[in-house]
Amino acid sequence: MGACASHGSGFLYRLILDATADLWDFIGVVNHNHNMTETTTTKPLGIVNRAPEMGAYIACLASYNNGRLHGAWVDLCTAATVEEVQECINWVIATSPTPGAEEYAVHDWSGVPRSISGNEWPDWEEVLSLLEAIEGHGEAFQLWHENAPDYNTEPADFLEEYYGRHESGADFAREYYEERSKDALDELQEVAFAIDWESVWERGGISQDFWGEHGSDGFYVYRSV
Repeated sequence: MGACASHGSGFLYRLILDATADLWDFIGVVNHNHNMTETTTTKPLGIVNRAPEMGAYIACLASYNNGRLHGAWVDLCTAATVEEVQECINWVIATSPTPGAEEYAVHDWSGVPRSISGNEWPDWEEVLSLLEAIEGHGEAFQLWHENAPDYNTEPADFLEEYYGRHESGADFAREYYEERSKDALDELQEVAFAIDWESVWERGGISQDFWGEHGSDGFYVYRSV
């Protein structure tokens, strides 16, 4: 899954975020604020020191607005419920060095679709549902979703429209017609090798019924709706 970042996605910025996380780990949140309770200073399992495979960098806005970086990466595979994400957000706010800290924003994302990566205040239920679908169905679901992010969100719809991974659009076109027109192709075996399947995929009737996306591991085909 491709990593997509938003606010401050540069390499240097991410190094600063990681270094800040390491610093707070070293200092220890108990020494960081003696007035915090044991409950708020217990680091949730979802808090990690580096950008995870799928995650969000939660920043304290009070600190940010005062010229300080304070926040943490949240692993959205570990913090997989809205309650667990909120627990991580609460920890970031509770450990803030800035008095009166209350609000947060997502300042970076890791391994999420583009439809999520520009959002500083996401709907966590929607985010986690989408990431669960991507984790379950892989890159094929992510590409399908990114093609129409406002509509392609439900795994059940994906399963109805997905026609598998292929070497290319030409490869899918050949397989498609071989399965549906086997008798006709058998009669034309001597010329079948000369069929330009790439043209069939790009300009034939099949192009109105299906569409495809190149992924890291092949060409994914979907039925048009």
